[in-house]
Amino acid sequence: MGIYPTPNTLTQGQLPGEFLVSEANGHQSRENRLLEASQNLIGGTILGLLSAANGIQVIAISGSPTSGTFVVTDFNGESTPPLAYNVSTANLQAALNALPEIAALGGVVVTGTAGTTYTVTSVNDNIEFTLSVAPGLPVAYTSGVPASASQTITIIGTPTGGTFTLTDSAGQVTSALAYNATTAAVAAALNLLPAIIALGGVAVSGTAGSSYVVTTNVNTAVLELTAQSSLTGTVPMIAVSTTDTGGLATVGQLNLSNTDGSQNATDILYANCNASAGWQQCVTIARNAEVNQAEIFYPAGATAAQILSINAALKTNSGIIVRPAV
Repeated sequence: MGIYPTPNTLTQGQLPGEFLVSEANGHQSRENRLLEASQNLIGGTILGLLSAANGIQVIAISGSPTSGTFVVTDFNGESTPPLAYNVSTANLQAALNALPEIAALGGVVVTGTAGTTYTVTSVNDNIEFTLSVAPGLPVAYTSGVPASASQTITIIGTPTGGTFTLTDSAGQVTSALAYNATTAAVAAALNLLPAIIALGGVAVSGTAGSSYVVTTNVNTAVLELTAQSSLTGTVPMIAVSTTDTGGLATVGQLNLSNTDGSQNATDILYANCNASAGWQQCVTIARNAEVNQAEIFYPAGATAAQILSINAALKTNSGIIVRPAV
């Protein structure tokens, strides 16, 4: 008689949305967010809103076309009919509001200049949306208002000496920084400026003498730096580029002791998201859903009373109902 083999036990990680009991039709419970830099979280983690989405997206047409069409597609894959290169703002607005998902969010208003730039704004400014453009003509698409929590300072050429300075949006200037200043030195110089202090300070990463990534510690305002060069060497130059947040709201892991917005429970991370290398787009459950308490993740050490309070906040802030373990 043979010996019955010992069965293998297979395990798997958290599946996307595994914690969901129900959500609104058409994935209307889900939203695109930006997860705070340096965080690496698993699906089901409770989040707090750091900054609200601006509910604005801009469609800019470049190249001065004289004919042709383009199509706009919403976040659920529904598309407008072909739109003329110089479609009026009223007709673009009507085409967008005919899409079921846009209508379900309360609709949009379109302003701007026909054939050049169209600004699409959600009627309900608590709701953000994502559009994409399929060009049949020269179309440059920009998502969101150019607002950023991150800028990159790049040193070009081969500097061998000299200095540079950085100026913030209030016109305040850092002390002179060596061509090969460390990231710590750049951060220290910026964090002495009153306007930067008012933003909550910045962190700087990157490579000394090459590129510096400047990120606000609290994503509540626009970071607008300019650079001035006194570098020497082989064609040394310095440039500042901006990372567009795409109009997305930003979130971070729920932390009840914080004061940056992440202390207020608003969202639940739909699937694993790794923002270790910088702000990372993710999907969250942001509204009108039921979730299984046994499969969502509260802050470490949360008391029974705090868990009840978090559950209440999710319901009040976002219409997310936490059901007892099922």
